[in-house]
Amino acid sequence: MRSKFLIIIVILLFTKVSIAQETNISEEYKETIMEMFEVVGTNKIYKTMITGMFDMYKRQKSDVPTEFWNELEAEFLDSSIKDLNKLLIPIYHKHFTIEDLKIVVDFYKSETGQKFVSKTPFIMQEAMEIGEQWGKGIGEKVMKKLENKGY
Repeated sequence: MRSKFLIIIVILLFTKVSIAQETNISEEYKETIMEMFEVVGTNKIYKTMITGMFDMYKRQKSDVPTEFWNELEAEFLDSSIKDLNKLLIPIYHKHFTIEDLKIVVDFYKSETGQKFVSKTPFIMQEAMEIGEQWGKGIGEKVMKKLENKGY
């Protein structure tokens, strides 16, 4: 009971801090960052993540009717992305001016920017595969050195 109460207090404090930080941010800035999230593909990534989470939930709780899951997923696809974006705005505001964001938006609206957005998932997939091999190689070398030293 005590831990639940503590969690609620932390959530309320965090919400209050986020709201306080967001009130100093102009509407133009908020609109620009939301546009950036769209053109960069951030919201699309969030949707994919949420859909993946619900696919996992559906497999874990297969006794729950599909209709319930579909309604819940639709609700979260809309509300949770908006909530997350609101929480991220103060972070971006701390690091980027509105002029910076406008330049980013202009780039991502360009043909090259859209190509970058469309190709990034494929690049990331290939990079993850190479990263795995690279990490495995480092791990093997570390283990060999440890073994050579008698550890």
